[in-house]
Amino acid sequence: MDRKVFKFGFRKDKDLRYKCPNCKTDILKIDKDLFKFRETKSSIKSHDNEDFDPDWITYYYSCIFICSNCSEIVSSTGYGHVAFDGYIDEDREPQQNYYEYFIPKYFYPPLNIIDIPPKTPDSIKSELIQ
Repeated sequence: MDRKVFKFGFRKDKDLRYKCPNCKTDILKIDKDLFKFRETKSSIKSHDNEDFDPDWITYYYSCIFICSNCSEIVSSTGYGHVAFDGYIDEDREPQQNYYEYFIPKYFYPPLNIIDIPPKTPDSIKSELIQ
């Protein structure tokens, strides 16, 4: 299991590395028409603060992933935030871009977050999957 996949979340514009619960391949893609997110009420209110910074922004999201291999669909909900990625430009000046990151809290059907050995008894497999 690659824990970084779940720890850091995802950006809508980047490829994901979530394994399809049906065919076990790493090719779930966001259905961009069904990806919805909204800024939370408290986050919207924070814009009025004179010290407001974009990294105060928080979201809730819901979306559908589709497996490019077997066409299985997976629903997901979670939260998001804005963060910046810093870099040095060609003039050696520090720059930053802000991006929206989304952290999943729920998947259905559930993703296989661990690789279950083939000889594992079915009763144990079903508990691990749940």
